[in-house]
Amino acid sequence: MEPFNFENCFRITQDRNTGRQKAKMLPLDDDMKIALCKTLGFYCCSLDGKKKYYMHLESGKLGLVNYKNINRKIYDYIECYFQKSLDPIDMIYLEALYSSFSSKIFKRSDLIKCCSDYSLNDDTKHQLRMLIDDKYRKLYNRDEVIKYLKNNSFKYNEYKFESACHTDGFYYKQINENDYLICSYAAYDEKRNIYIFDMFRCYYSKFKERGTNDPTCEPEDLILGVNVSEHKKGLDYLMANPYASKYDIYDKIENI
Repeated sequence: MEPFNFENCFRITQDRNTGRQKAKMLPLDDDMKIALCKTLGFYCCSLDGKKKYYMHLESGKLGLVNYKNINRKIYDYIECYFQKSLDPIDMIYLEALYSSFSSKIFKRSDLIKCCSDYSLNDDTKHQLRMLIDDKYRKLYNRDEVIKYLKNNSFKYNEYKFESACHTDGFYYKQINENDYLICSYAAYDEKRNIYIFDMFRCYYSKFKERGTNDPTCEPEDLILGVNVSEHKKGLDYLMANPYASKYDIYDKIENI
């Protein structure tokens, strides 16, 4: 059953000369706004007892919002409510909605009084930190790559992947007598805490378990800027098909 009766949010008038009916949208009362926020999944929360954040939660996925985002969602929800009906009068309500100012439905001051508090669990705390804490997000993405590599039998070498490499340290996995998958720290900025991994396939006439290893041929780049959350399907395909071309890998990534 539809939880709202939006007809009550409009005033119907009739033109004395033509008899044509028209409607004007009225301001939504606070009870309606509170109910809409709850129905549409808009809440406020705080992290570690500090600043308040306004969020949209749908199917366990959290996103940050402001009053403009909420306005648009409420506007679309009311529009859909009338579009589902075949009653001709609902077109009058729609015309009134279209001629109203959507930005006036929900004001900035409505945030604190209409969005109920939401208690974050471990998962939603993590999602929020990924959105608001740049350092946390970069460290998490770095650790996610390292965890994936270790789970797929990559070993670590603390030296340069090749002499021309700007940073020390790379992960490697032997796939044939002289062929290796190499995942290198391509860039690291300690001040900004940026980590970038690149995945290559390399041929070595002789590979040292410790020390700098210069590939015998030009490294074949496979995935640049490895991100497990974005590239997992392509990475899984590469683990199962270590000689896959980068075009095949990205085809898997793009067709998730």
